Amino acid sequence: MLRRLALPLALLVVAAHGACSCEPEPVAEIICNFTLTARDGDRIDFGTVEENGGTRSGTIVLKNTGNQSLTALSATFTSNGGHYSLDIPEGFTLAPDQEEALVVIFAPTLRTTLNSELRITHPDLGAGGCPARELVLLGEGVEAQEPADAGVDAGDPDGGIVLDDAGFADGGTIPAPDGGVDFDPTSRWVAYGGFEEARAGFATVPLADGTVLAIGGWGEAGRALDTIERFDPVTGRSRIVATMALARAEPGAVALDANRVAIVGGRSSADGGVVVRTVEILDVAANTLSCPGSQAVAGVCSDNTRGFLPAGRVGPIVTRLNDNEIVVALGRAVDSDVEVAFAGGEILNIGTGAVTPVTGLIARTGEARLVDEDGSFLVVGGLAVSGGVLADGVQFSAALRSAGPAFTLAAPRAFASIARFESDRALLVGGHNAAGVVVGDAVLIDSVFGAAPTAAPLTTTIDARVSPDIAVLPGDIVIIAGGLDSVPGSDNDSVVPLRSAELLVPFGAGFARFAPDNDLAQGRVGGGVVVTGDSVNDDVVVTWLGGFGTAPRRTPHPHAEQYRLFTNDFSSFGLMGAGAAYAATAPANVVAIGGVDPHTGATSARSRAFDAVDGLFLDVSSLQAPRRDHSATAIAGNLVVVIGGRDSTGAVVSSASILNVGGNDAPLPVSLRRARAEHTATLLPGAPTKILLCGGVGAGGELLDSCEIFTAPTNPADDNTFATASFAVVDGRMATGRVGHSATLLDSGEVLLVGGGDVERAQVAADLFDPTEGEIVRTGVPLRARRLHAAVALGAGRVLLAGGEVFEGAVGPSRRAEVYVRATGIFVAVGDMEQARVQPAGFLLGDGNVLIAGGTRSLAEPGFPTVSVVESELYEAGDTGIGTFEAVEVPLSYGRSDVVGVDVFGRAVVVGGTHRDGVIRGGDERRSPQHFVDMLEAIEQE
Repeated sequence: MLRRLALPLALLVVAAHGACSCEPEPVAEIICNFTLTARDGDRIDFGTVEENGGTRSGTIVLKNTGNQSLTALSATFTSNGGHYSLDIPEGFTLAPDQEEALVVIFAPTLRTTLNSELRITHPDLGAGGCPARELVLLGEGVEAQEPADAGVDAGDPDGGIVLDDAGFADGGTIPAPDGGVDFDPTSRWVAYGGFEEARAGFATVPLADGTVLAIGGWGEAGRALDTIERFDPVTGRSRIVATMALARAEPGAVALDANRVAIVGGRSSADGGVVVRTVEILDVAANTLSCPGSQAVAGVCSDNTRGFLPAGRVGPIVTRLNDNEIVVALGRAVDSDVEVAFAGGEILNIGTGAVTPVTGLIARTGEARLVDEDGSFLVVGGLAVSGGVLADGVQFSAALRSAGPAFTLAAPRAFASIARFESDRALLVGGHNAAGVVVGDAVLIDSVFGAAPTAAPLTTTIDARVSPDIAVLPGDIVIIAGGLDSVPGSDNDSVVPLRSAELLVPFGAGFARFAPDNDLAQGRVGGGVVVTGDSVNDDVVVTWLGGFGTAPRRTPHPHAEQYRLFTNDFSSFGLMGAGAAYAATAPANVVAIGGVDPHTGATSARSRAFDAVDGLFLDVSSLQAPRRDHSATAIAGNLVVVIGGRDSTGAVVSSASILNVGGNDAPLPVSLRRARAEHTATLLPGAPTKILLCGGVGAGGELLDSCEIFTAPTNPADDNTFATASFAVVDGRMATGRVGHSATLLDSGEVLLVGGGDVERAQVAADLFDPTEGEIVRTGVPLRARRLHAAVALGAGRVLLAGGEVFEGAVGPSRRAEVYVRATGIFVAVGDMEQARVQPAGFLLGDGNVLIAGGTRSLAEPGFPTVSVVESELYEAGDTGIGTFEAVEVPLSYGRSDVVGVDVFGRAVVVGGTHRDGVIRGGDERRSPQHFVDMLEAIEQE
């Protein structure tokens, strides 16, 4: 029996020499040598395997370290050799520097310990002998288990687990779980703390109740969106309220009155499609859309040829003159699928469809825009059709219903931004000049909508930015954030928007420049900015919505975050960033503890909670000191045990504390026996309260193969009892050092430890924590070495392992899945997932099936090595746990990698993670942090 594994081979180069009259070359020394290694170095531990039918494999690697080809290698076994096999194929040759992997098979026919020794030899090549290499083989044959022997009392109404004669939980029919996530047929993932859909290039319309409409825009993969969301800046909650007849990226929109919003223009698709001519009217109270006048076909604006506009416009300026008349101006047209600047505009009567042309507006793109309440507007600079950079300011007067020149800038600029002060003045910042150089100077414009506006440079400068976001706060304080630090090139040369911000505060005749206390969590360009008041705290709040995370590549994101003037900092609605630990606490909260602050990049002591009932985010008790890569285990009510991790310097720590989410963080007087980070923590059943901590990274960066037991104080709510807490090292060691592994609690109280470590080496046995003996023991060998996988207990001693990072010619995401059966100690292959995934979330459902969501998959395109997964899929386990996957139409709100799934008392919540979208300029893979959450909800059908 033989399986050969392909490994990289060193090529033997032989130089051919022609005849010559030179001295003969000396005879080279013959060296016969080779090495023999396995995953554990000098041994393979096969663990327990069923007699007469069970098999398990282990990989060995032979490498020729001599200078002669080895053509006659042979394998022999010492005692018990009849239970092992290693076939070396006929004609097998191992050239110098070449290595080959062969597979040893253990197939016991007896029920006993069957240790052996593998010996590899080669005949003498005339070099004074060839070495022999040995490898220790460890294995035990055990009694075969009948698959149908459930060991569950069929008359037991609870379908409970019993122990069979072997002393472990039996693996018969899986009873329905007592809990699990509710998966209604109408379920879908809903975002909290950001948009429901990632979007950029959308129209924003503030409403009277303080909420904001986000209309259309560009979605993921360059898709034009047809949805309208209503975002609440107080709660951070956004919900899709209507769907337009046509998708519209970069539409224009304006409120006609308190109840109606006119939506105009836009592009229906990035490739092909149409530039939209129709106008749709949103009824804000009823969340319904109508198609006024002769545009309608059966009341719907789906026939673009019947639109009111003479020609569609992408990114037009839209202003309101009165309840029925709007101005639609400038923007872009499409010529042979290429966007070109569009001149002029129209005054459009919504009721009649009558159109009056507006002249005096030269075609341009990348202009700065400022709109007045009466419908007047100002445009400054931009790129002309010829490609030149403009320096003019052009004003449209609502009173005169005409446009004309207003002033000339001292220097031309395009893609600048402008905002108006409380007086009739405005500030122009950023953009690039005629040479394509990004500028940081500012221009003050006086009498913006007066008869003779003027523009004069300021001595105050800002960071050089293209298309920054700008907003004016009360007192003429200006905040400038985001934008690009260079002019983007092609899609394959995209740049990441800036996260930095700056404040300009009136000072004397000019402005003083200050910095906020932190940065945006997510760089952005092409999003929305809304200034609102916080009446409770008497504060001013600026909310940033959506936008592109890379440009010009259309990579939008759904993030929302706020700047508060009172505290002079940015904050996200969502939870903490990478390295945070999560716990479900009473009554229905997900608490994110510590981790990396997404606004500063520093390790944080902050904790935040997401209320899964009301969908709100709130700050809760902080840690006494910053910590990341630690564990957090809820033990009672709002009490969470925090153990290990890394401090603010990155050092791995051994300290522990008990965080009262509604109170304080109290350090424990006991510590881990060995400092560890990125470990697993499993709450064990029964009393007293104990937590099993396994693996992780040690203080020197080594992978740990040890486990410890934490015993909680007799009264965790009373720090006077903290001295009764303890840590104790568990007897035995895991088969290997593990990080990125899974620790899954079985029905029997045992904990299955699988994966982690170096997946490029051969598989090693999984481990079990035996609570009866308090030790680590070996169990079966997984079918694949994997890490960062999903592991979900199905019941009846079975665990589903899905996806993760594996080695199949290269390290990458996997679609493979398998089920561990405790009754036999064997891992059984099941159907592949629909999508390869690294670090997805897995949830046990109330019907015994499993929902898998998120993760990272490979993208076989140059420059895009990995991409975040948005799709979900369902594993139908059946009565035995051996089932198949199928795709379900339950996508996440946004693709998420490295996610954490939290079952919040029957509510599935996906938290944290990153969004990956390939390599950008500079060769770095783009990974933006995700700090909002997705929650699975049943949606009422209309």
